[in-house]
Amino acid sequence: MRQQIEQLGSKAMSEALKVIQDRGAIYPFGMLMDKEQEVRLVGYSGNDNAKPPAEEYVGALVQQVRDTTAVMLSVEVAAVLRMHSIRNEDGKSVPGVWMLIDHRHGTPLIIFQPLIPGDKPNHYSLGPQLFEASSQPLFNH
Repeated sequence: MRQQIEQLGSKAMSEALKVIQDRGAIYPFGMLMDKEQEVRLVGYSGNDNAKPPAEEYVGALVQQVRDTTAVMLSVEVAAVLRMHSIRNEDGKSVPGVWMLIDHRHGTPLIIFQPLIPGDKPNHYSLGPQLFEASSQPLFNH
């Protein structure tokens, strides 16, 4: 179970960081991994002109992932990722990638990957990841 969470978490975070390096940010997306380790991307598929703001869409995405995991019983691990900022001890805003990851037979977890701005636009170094248990499952536990 832990290995599956780490596998999908690493793949999803790598994908997010690649997009951030190319485009400067990510639009919320999800990833699902089944029993065979096949990974599927979940995200907005509508008209770009009608795309809701990211902070509004993430709730709909979480529900979409929940609905999918309820009917696709082969899905073992699910994750939802979005841009997020937290405040450090000095009160400064720290941008990063927020990920909610859950295993069908486990406990949901939030991982925050801080992004430390580099010398070039869209280039960041990675701060230490922060982990926290979540009460927001992506499966019906």
